[in-house]
Amino acid sequence: MKCEKHSIKYENKIIEYTLYRKKVKNINLRIKRDGSVFVSAKHNVPIDYINKFLESKGNWIIKNIEFFINKQDANIENNFEENDEIIYLGNEYILKIIPSKEDNIVYDSRYIYLHTKYIEEGNKKKEIYEEWLRKRAKEVFSKSLDKMYLLIENYEVEKPDFSIRKMKSTWGSCMKYKNKINLNLYLMKTEETCIDYVVLHELVHLVHFNHSKDFYDLLDDLMPDWKERKRILNSK
Repeated sequence: MKCEKHSIKYENKIIEYTLYRKKVKNINLRIKRDGSVFVSAKHNVPIDYINKFLESKGNWIIKNIEFFINKQDANIENNFEENDEIIYLGNEYILKIIPSKEDNIVYDSRYIYLHTKYIEEGNKKKEIYEEWLRKRAKEVFSKSLDKMYLLIENYEVEKPDFSIRKMKSTWGSCMKYKNKINLNLYLMKTEETCIDYVVLHELVHLVHFNHSKDFYDLLDDLMPDWKERKRILNSK
């Protein structure tokens, strides 16, 4: 079963989708809980025909993507109450809520201290934490990308940009045509070695835009212990 990555533009929005070529009677369209779009079609169906089919369903696709994304769990971490447990980069921390006129987050080896004036407003505390987490993710992911790119730069691929998204069913994705990778914000719960694995996985897609034997052979060469890292990641 062949897997391809494509996209269409609908009302100034880019709809990315994964296409599976297999023996099916009709073009099948499915949207997963994280808002990702999957299409299956016969091998002989032209890509232009598939794109036109998706464009005809564009409004429905956009509505359902937004529906599933809005249904995603808004809680990055519990309810943000005193003594909640937070997992950050593979380590467990205890949350401490500190009354303050200014919003800020700091942490030590045991505690994460959330300084805020919104002591009783759980949603506001989540927003403050997520904003902080995104800033930290940008730093951590950038560092990982710099490191992992050194492993693959000899394969004549340009260093990609990256974006940070909340995703339910995938840790990362690659948009080869944009030279860009998407990384899941929830990766900030796991060890940096696992983040490195996800980043390298997406970088290898810039060489082999599929999950073929060549893809996994290259991944084996560049990161021999990737299976163990993946096992740890998926146990989170």
